[in-house]
Amino acid sequence: MSTLTVKELSAPTGEVIKIAAGKTLDLKSQGTVKMPAGSVVQVVNATTATKVTSTSNSTWVDTTVIASITPLYSDSKILITINQHVGNFTSGLGGDYNILRGSTSIKHYTNYSRVDEVTGGQIATVCTFTVLDSPSTTSQVTYKTQGKHRGTNSGTIVFQDNTSGTAGALAESQITLMEIAQ
Repeated sequence: MSTLTVKELSAPTGEVIKIAAGKTLDLKSQGTVKMPAGSVVQVVNATTATKVTSTSNSTWVDTTVIASITPLYSDSKILITINQHVGNFTSGLGGDYNILRGSTSIKHYTNYSRVDEVTGGQIATVCTFTVLDSPSTTSQVTYKTQGKHRGTNSGTIVFQDNTSGTAGALAESQITLMEIAQ
């Protein structure tokens, strides 16, 4: 094997630097490659259909929506997109949600998926959250959601619930993490 050391590769205007057919350009074998700003470096996706119930308006519960990513660059941003299925079963009851990096809350949503019907008070919905985070690390980072019901009366909300009845069917919630180069 031969090694060719150059400071910069360039092509005349209108020309393209090409790799021979059947050959691979391995940009990560020996060093690092810096992607242009705005490039998607990597994507991580996780789903859960585990039912989690909250009957408290004061205690956060982990909803089992969780994913980890190890950023390639310390200045990257992480674009977090969450689709959280939830069923509310009490009129006047909403949900509070926390998006966490590790144990640190990076975004808080109040009174999402509120049920305002006078009677019945049952609704199933998908709460969608999008957050852009700057973890400033190349160590593994874990993102997750927590939730609780919001209201002065007692009530129940069920995460990963897909119907508006107390015997609701499970639904799959999803979290996607995208590392964006800066």
